[in-house]
Amino acid sequence: MLSSTEEMRMDLWDQIDLLVNNFFRDAQTVAELVSLNPQDDFLIKMAIVGFSYRSPTSEWDLGHYDFVMQRLSVEFADNEESHYGENSQNVKLFYCLAIGYLLGMYQQKFLTDQEFRNAECLISGVTMARLPDITSRAI
Repeated sequence: MLSSTEEMRMDLWDQIDLLVNNFFRDAQTVAELVSLNPQDDFLIKMAIVGFSYRSPTSEWDLGHYDFVMQRLSVEFADNEESHYGENSQNVKLFYCLAIGYLLGMYQQKFLTDQEFRNAECLISGVTMARLPDITSRAI
């Protein structure tokens, strides 16, 4: 029998994994989005789309933006996504979609602080497991 933590981890893995199935559709949606905020580039818009899976976009705020930007500066400090081969920029885009999704869950109190940190660690695992799908074509 699995502990509730193991069940949550599996459930969150599955939820993040499902984002891959809609990744290219979500990127197309982002390409069509218009934002009144000049700082909302393609990466941030991907995070907002991820956020919108679990929270209304009206609840997205500067704190979420700052959180995503801080995480990007750490996770991709040395253009790390370039190590993933052709269409490697998609790795960073998927990261934004997934972290936005988790922020949306956190916003609605579906995740505690610890659960959020655990779920955040799953993003890289899902990315590696589904890398051929994530990088299958250019965005």
